[in-house]
Amino acid sequence: MRLCRLAFFLAVSAAFSFAQPSAGFRPLFNGRNLDDFIVDTPGLWKVEPGGEIVGRSLGLSYNDFLRTRKSYSHFILKLKFKMTDSTGKANSGIQFRSKPMEGSHEVIGYQADLGQNYWGCLYDESRRKKVLVQATPESLAGLDKAAWNEYIVQADGPRIQLTLNGRVTVDHTESEPGIEQSGFVALQLHCGPAFEMRFKDLQIRELPDPRAWVEKSNRNAKVLLDVMARFSPEGAGFTGIDGLDEQISEISKAQRDKALAASRAAIVELERRRKAERDPRVVQDLDIMIADARRNLRDSELDDKLRMNYYFVSRYVFGGLRALLDDQVAPERRRAALVRLKRYAGMETGCRPLATVAEERVRESRGKPALLAPFKTEVEQNLAQSKFFLDGLGQLFDNYKTECYEDALSSLRGQVERYDGFIKTEVLPRATSDFRLPPALYAAALEGYGVDIPPAELVAMARASFIEIQGEMQKVAAQLARQRG
Repeated sequence: MRLCRLAFFLAVSAAFSFAQPSAGFRPLFNGRNLDDFIVDTPGLWKVEPGGEIVGRSLGLSYNDFLRTRKSYSHFILKLKFKMTDSTGKANSGIQFRSKPMEGSHEVIGYQADLGQNYWGCLYDESRRKKVLVQATPESLAGLDKAAWNEYIVQADGPRIQLTLNGRVTVDHTESEPGIEQSGFVALQLHCGPAFEMRFKDLQIRELPDPRAWVEKSNRNAKVLLDVMARFSPEGAGFTGIDGLDEQISEISKAQRDKALAASRAAIVELERRRKAERDPRVVQDLDIMIADARRNLRDSELDDKLRMNYYFVSRYVFGGLRALLDDQVAPERRRAALVRLKRYAGMETGCRPLATVAEERVRESRGKPALLAPFKTEVEQNLAQSKFFLDGLGQLFDNYKTECYEDALSSLRGQVERYDGFIKTEVLPRATSDFRLPPALYAAALEGYGVDIPPAELVAMARASFIEIQGEMQKVAAQLARQRG
């Protein structure tokens, strides 16, 4: 059955592109005092001239955290740190996407760890309480434990990357559901021996929500989905668009022309958005949508130009009703199947029987001998299967205990049987047994299978391969003849 081909995409998967620290950074705090932080223990932290934050522990029995007042979700944080530790047992770190633990000095969240055996590691503080990713010795090659080092923390959606002195120590994608993706940044003084921590050049660059581009792509996809909803409501409803369960496609020529015009307008709109878009991920999705919409429009126009109209009505009706009468469909939605059946049968106001309109459409093109007729085997198989689909409709309605469907189904059955009789007497005699396609249809069909080689070139390649294989076979035949005398 030929109905308007329409494309839609939900951008459900995309590659991360991690930016390198550059423009767009701002200081994490005012550089003069601790007003931008929440101080848990007075006297442990201070800001020295030049903007260095200094934390001195004389030997704490608990972990202490200097927390930003502001929360951050998606960002790149970079800073320099220096640890002064005479014991080799001190520990510190940079918390992020963290929350306070009620009634405690502790916090809950990710930590870019440093000190002891945890340099460059990603630790989950007070939540899973374990190292999520251990830094490799190779990634710590540039570490000088007694000097200034630079940490870069990048959190973008579920992906976290830690870089220590220019070497990536952690590249982790969070897979556990429910893990917080927002919270404060904090500097830690770990319990244990006395030591000093210094932090300077703290800068942060907030990133857009990585889900925002997906939402934008979804809005772009809605341009095509809206066309689909208007002209192919059965398919649109099957994809999850609400409010279409009682609607059916109209296959008249006027409606098809409107559908093609709407598809062209949708492509123009997507191309306009493509020119204005700056996000490469959204651009990529737009390119895919536009290319697919163009292919579908081209295929529809080729069908109109080169093919005779032909419809397998009973299978189409079965598909439209099976989309509603299914265990995966909510019971309240299944009730719409009876309305849809009546529309197919022309028993609802403003609806003509689908089989009647299908016959008119076939007759419109039947008198044009230049058009490619349907394949004979296809028509014969459809006629043989038509009763199977009609009988299946009754079984569907019975299985889902739909009441009062019998009259509508009886009317539909009679309409389809008359249509099938027309196909048998008027279309089957003209059906073709030649499976060759016009070059334009053949090229479009190949492209649909992912083959972009022009048909003429493909034929030339096939002939060359045949001749090559034939030559090899002749050599083998000659060898066999000699061996057998």
